[in-house]
Amino acid sequence: MRKNKSHISFLQDFLNNREMNTSDMKLLFRMYNSPEGQAEIKDFLDENWTTDVEDGPIEIDSHKILREIQSAIQSEQYRTINKSKTLFQWTTVAAAVILFTLLISVSLFFNVSPKSKEKIAVLNEVVASAGYMKNLQLPDGTNVWLNPGSSLLYSVNMTNEKIRDVRLWGQAYFEIAKNPEKPFVLQLGDVGLKVTGTSFNASNYQDDPNIEVVLKTGEVKLFEGAYSDAEKFITLSAGEIARYKKGDTGFKIEKTDTEKYTAWTHGVLIFRDELMADVFRRMERWYNVKIVVEDPGINNYRYTATIKNESLEQILQLLEYTSHLECDLVKNNHSENSKSIIRIKTKNNMPMK
Repeated sequence: MRKNKSHISFLQDFLNNREMNTSDMKLLFRMYNSPEGQAEIKDFLDENWTTDVEDGPIEIDSHKILREIQSAIQSEQYRTINKSKTLFQWTTVAAAVILFTLLISVSLFFNVSPKSKEKIAVLNEVVASAGYMKNLQLPDGTNVWLNPGSSLLYSVNMTNEKIRDVRLWGQAYFEIAKNPEKPFVLQLGDVGLKVTGTSFNASNYQDDPNIEVVLKTGEVKLFEGAYSDAEKFITLSAGEIARYKKGDTGFKIEKTDTEKYTAWTHGVLIFRDELMADVFRRMERWYNVKIVVEDPGINNYRYTATIKNESLEQILQLLEYTSHLECDLVKNNHSENSKSIIRIKTKNNMPMK
């Protein structure tokens, strides 16, 4: 197999705790999350292994590698690996791969079983394109609706694992397939939840100050940190919302209207006396646009409306009709990567309520 030098370079950077941008980390993730990438790693191990392991070969658990890389992508904090040169020798660039995989195994990122061979876990990442909602069914039968611009990471072999481990970036609505023997664990950045069969909405956007879970039916157990380290679980009941402020501790739980947080799965956006700053943020994600607010006071204006499958142009007309706002849409007709821009200001310098 032809060796990709750029991949090995990224592995070296990650191993040596050098500064890497999110784009490079995502490339590294995609490299691992492919049959070609995993085959490349195996080739390097076969070619460069220089120390016999007394108890036999160690299987590479790509599931745990990918979870570590994906966590680094989200938190942008890369783990410092304590390198030990006493276990094996290396003389080529491929040594970075050997050291990376084996040190992670020592750090319990691998399941080391001397006389048993585990199947390599294969991960799947599903991304809802900007401006488009995506519906999918996980291998265990769980139904998921991904909000535009969101992504979900899961193992295709989840039905054969002890827990159904899933990670979310963005927003999604879940209808969990019931299986009391295999809990469904959803990791949301700094916190997570465990369920066996229920329906809920979860939000974990990088640019939002809070992580939110809204429970429609059943019951969930909330925890802080990683599930494997969790010692305390907080119960969330149907009809409640839990908010976790990033960088803080503890959940704030209160009753709420669940329809407000789940109607988007039917193409409906519900706003109930919400700050315009929050309204604009949801509109940006839903319609894949960039909103520029020219009068800062507009962000503190509160807005109530129910939007059902309207186009962007119709929404802007509604905003102008029901408020003192003036919306100017500048469409992008040149680049697929650039977003259309909406400039918003007050009409004739009228004061905001």
